[in-house]
Amino acid sequence: AAAAATARPAQPLVPVDAARAEAVAASAAKTRAVHGGERARGGKKTQATLDALTTPIVQSSTFTFRTMKDVVDYAEGRYASFEYGRYGNPTARSVEEKLMALESAEDALVSSSGMNAVTTMLLALVPANGHVVTTTDCYRRTRQFVQTVLPKMGVRCTVLDPADLDGLEAVLAAGGVS
Repeated sequence: AAAAATARPAQPLVPVDAARAEAVAASAAKTRAVHGGERARGGKKTQATLDALTTPIVQSSTFTFRTMKDVVDYAEGRYASFEYGRYGNPTARSVEEKLMALESAEDALVSSSGMNAVTTMLLALVPANGHVVTTTDCYRRTRQFVQTVLPKMGVRCTVLDPADLDGLEAVLAAGGVS
């Protein structure tokens, strides 16, 4: 009898609680900062967070699959989960979902460092043979990356004093800036 009193019916993990998601989306920014990305049923982080009131800090670098079918479904994009911490985890996804809620964004990505964010953005958005314009007061390591690594990929770099509006206008007028 005691076991029956504490047993809870299984809750489906896949359906998303649309009413709760709409309520959070329509709430004030301070409410979205606290509740955005938390406790929504469905999505990638649900199976890892289970029944915690807030998203726990997940320090795992690897995640398991319950069955081989789950592995195949994950590989083919039919099973939402995590594979390896470097590619995301429930804690990071919760932060991303909070940012999405605050900014009314379609998606978000957090990274382990500022340089990681900068290099990922540049490598994703600047095409081969592109042209980047930055300033002399840009973060030094970013400027070094732009001036030493990107040229090896055929990307040109122009560094201007932030007050040099004529120089900026000339570079932009010449075209080809990525």
